[in-house]
Amino acid sequence: RDRQYNGKIMFWQSMQCGAIITVICAVLSIFSIIVYFKIINPDYVAFMISHAAQKAAENGENIAQAIKDAAQFFNLKSYMQQSFAGTMFIGLSLTLIISIFIKKKSRLWQD
Repeated sequence: RDRQYNGKIMFWQSMQCGAIITVICAVLSIFSIIVYFKIINPDYVAFMISHAAQKAAENGENIAQAIKDAAQFFNLKSYMQQSFAGTMFIGLSLTLIISIFIKKKSRLWQD
């Protein structure tokens, strides 16, 4: 703010800058999920589904339903959506809060 825009920044300028950064981070978070699922831990989905089935068996619940529910939740598409939405929500929320505090309008007697 102090180095750009002649030391002044409007609320919407700050929101726009934060929104751009948030979108970039959200897109990068999708790539990090892909790297995790495909390279770092490719057995994650199978492990989590088997873990859900094991817990269902221990608790006397329907194992087939537990496997179905786990397969819907523990998959690449679901995690990518959650990552993107979560990053957007947190990023835009922080952008809003920060924009409220850093805005600095010009004063008539300083111009």
